[in-house]
Amino acid sequence: MSISKLIRIVDQHDPLGIFRVHGIKVVYVSLVLFAVNGLIAIPHSYFYFFYVPLTAMTAEVQGTTLPQKYVFFSGVTLGALLVISLFNLAFPFPVFFLFFSFVITFLLYIYVLQDASKLFWVPIILSLASYSLNNRAFNGNPFEILNNAITIFVSMLVILGALVLFPLSFYYRIWLRAFHRVVDLSLKNFLVLQSGASTVTDIPVYIVHLRMYAGMLPRCFPTYSILSMTFHIHKLYLASCVYWAPKPLFTPQEITEIVILLQQLVAAIEQERPCIILSSAVESKMIEKNHKDTVHKIIHSWNYSVNHI
Repeated sequence: MSISKLIRIVDQHDPLGIFRVHGIKVVYVSLVLFAVNGLIAIPHSYFYFFYVPLTAMTAEVQGTTLPQKYVFFSGVTLGALLVISLFNLAFPFPVFFLFFSFVITFLLYIYVLQDASKLFWVPIILSLASYSLNNRAFNGNPFEILNNAITIFVSMLVILGALVLFPLSFYYRIWLRAFHRVVDLSLKNFLVLQSGASTVTDIPVYIVHLRMYAGMLPRCFPTYSILSMTFHIHKLYLASCVYWAPKPLFTPQEITEIVILLQQLVAAIEQERPCIILSSAVESKMIEKNHKDTVHKIIHSWNYSVNHI
């Protein structure tokens, strides 16, 4: 299999590169943990220093903002630390442990149901706590349980430090791919309108990712222009999803001009260069009078962002 064919297959299953970024992040965090463990030589490092916090990284990827990503990871790690410690303390007493495990599960669900976005915490925490019972040789007394809890906590701090230093420019690549696809979908909708038909499409998941990753970019990036493009392309795409309206939203001339502008913008995005507008009718306006002006604003913001990244 050639490299180009492999890349096409990967792009087909991961069009925005989200899973590839997650993979890079996990490898990066793992290398940091290996380096720290090589310097300190932490005892019983496999499960408590590596397995527990790296499994908790599955919660980090569920966050839709950077602070939420850190909260999800920290919450699952600390929750696993607490439940692992309690399970191992209660395990020598089988009858009590059975009752105690139900109580812990009930309390976990009561806590996470206050915020439904945290519901997935429970299975991760309980699975880690249950798996820890296979390592009773390292949890024989309260002192060992405390040492293991400290190991998990130290690993969590190391990973948080690594995540803070993780290059946020990776998220820009995801945003750019999503932006490209939303612009391309908008162009296809306007081509349908140009043919005289009506369009009716669902909101693509790309718009969700477009808005989400626009808020995760480094401060050195032209954030205002990127947020402006995100807002206006969302507005333009929704306007292009026309099924029926008592009054036409676009004149034939406006549709033709929008199609030309979007074609030029798509070509510029693919090459990551400024969009040179060939239409002589393009003028920068401070007040939007029609949807063509929305495209103008997107193009001007795109040109500014490309020149400042």
